[in-house]
Amino acid sequence: MVMLRDGTCRTPYCDAPISDGDHVHPHRDDGPTSFTNGAGLCRRCNQTKESPGWRHTVTSTSPHSIVVQTPNGREYRSKAPPLMGDGWVSDQTATESNTTEPEVTESDSEAG
Repeated sequence: MVMLRDGTCRTPYCDAPISDGDHVHPHRDDGPTSFTNGAGLCRRCNQTKESPGWRHTVTSTSPHSIVVQTPNGREYRSKAPPLMGDGWVSDQTATESNTTEPEVTESDSEAG
């Protein structure tokens, strides 16, 4: 579910494919194994997150948002992309909604 929700690595400046489902609040520090405490990360970002001074924090669950704090104190925000059905518009729907007027056929013009 986390990988479907996140799509790509959740580190804000990375768009690599997800390879690891990670605990935002580390399991070793009593972080729960849950959908809201999960984040999809690439291998490099997951290993970097475990280095001293790095911290990830869930700031919102709807939409799922996290803040990544680097060792020098900079903060980067990441928000999960919208799920299909939650503000998602397919290319087909967008194309259909951009049509201006329906096409009139001969049978339509004879009936009116």
